[in-house]
Amino acid sequence: MNIFKILFILNYALIFLIKIYQNTLSKIFGLQCIYKPTCSKYSIECLKKYNFLTALILMTLRIIRCNALFKGGSDFIPEYNPILESLKEFKKRLIK
Repeated sequence: MNIFKILFILNYALIFLIKIYQNTLSKIFGLQCIYKPTCSKYSIECLKKYNFLTALILMTLRIIRCNALFKGGSDFIPEYNPILESLKEFKKRLIK
């Protein structure tokens, strides 16, 4: 099996798991995300737009930023150099 097919399948498997989370656990715990779009919606957008590894890095950075040490607000997926832009956002939003 081709590596690209495997990564494509992983993308959609992860999207499926995130949608299960959105329809179950997310409703139990309530809206806790400090960002718009929520971290789960952001993750789905990343998986649809980028390959699995890039999306995984972006999702991890976003989830790490989703706490009281960072400023919330609008945080959309970067268009160009997504990992570099996400790291810049990480530094910019940290509360000092």
